[in-house]
Amino acid sequence: MGYSFDIQFEGYEPTPNYPLLLRRLGLESPEELKGKSVLEVGCGHGLNVVYLAKHGAIMTGLDLSKKIDELKEVGYPRIQAKGAF
Repeated sequence: MGYSFDIQFEGYEPTPNYPLLLRRLGLESPEELKGKSVLEVGCGHGLNVVYLAKHGAIMTGLDLSKKIDELKEVGYPRIQAKGAF
């Protein structure tokens, strides 16, 4: 089974800078995220994942740390967005 994403990126910013993140993804505004499938490798505690999902991205977050469990159980369900971890 293969997966295809509209946008893929890696990296974890300790302090999120969302305008910079959007530029790194080749986007000018958060509205461009709606309906796009996005993979973040190394999502850490998921600030970028939550931000992008709030703006309509269908997120997949990958991380090897235990932080991903907290995001799955606490942060992500709260915003009622589509995604996988």
